[in-house]
Amino acid sequence: MNKRRVALDVATCAMMSAMLTAVKLALSWIPNVEAVSVLIVVFALGFGLRRTLTAVNCFILTEIILYPAHIWILCYFIHWNTLAIVVYFVGKIKENSILLAIVVAFLTFLFGVSTTTFEVLIGNSIYSFWKAFAIRYAAGTWYFVTHIVCNFLTVSILTPVLLPVVRKLLKSQRTEGVRREDKTSETEQPERNASPTAEPHKADKIKTKTDNADTSAVN
Repeated sequence: MNKRRVALDVATCAMMSAMLTAVKLALSWIPNVEAVSVLIVVFALGFGLRRTLTAVNCFILTEIILYPAHIWILCYFIHWNTLAIVVYFVGKIKENSILLAIVVAFLTFLFGVSTTTFEVLIGNSIYSFWKAFAIRYAAGTWYFVTHIVCNFLTVSILTPVLLPVVRKLLKSQRTEGVRREDKTSETEQPERNASPTAEPHKADKIKTKTDNADTSAVN
């Protein structure tokens, strides 16, 4: 992998991570409404798994800097990475926005279950686990339902719109990379062609000097 490719990957992952942070902050005033999930879906299908996982984990590390540390850190690492991996492989099998929306909605449901579970395990000291879990989950039912419905709608509606844009951007990057490589090859080619011709001229000069020396010796 050349230096230009590495620089391009770093810049792309930084851009993706910044977009995730930006949409998270932009919608943070609306409880349980976010566009991070749909961006991860688009990134996983468009940019690939390696770049998406890098961007996702950079995004989570940025969140740790912005907000006080709590159990949500572990939930974020599990949920967002799982979302990227599952969507990537589902997209390999069948790339359908409704199917992807169902998958994301189910993973969002599991996210609510996992966060409630961790909160109960850490903070419960009175009730049994299941009773405490039922109380906490029932208290947040409206937020969980909002989150699930929001993600289903955004993924089903926005994925067909955003994914072609990402792929067009990738195509332009590849085209520009090919052009740069062609220009580099064209620049290097004359130098390679010139180097063999330089040696015969040098040899001719040596031969001429030798012939002159022989002629002087004969005279």
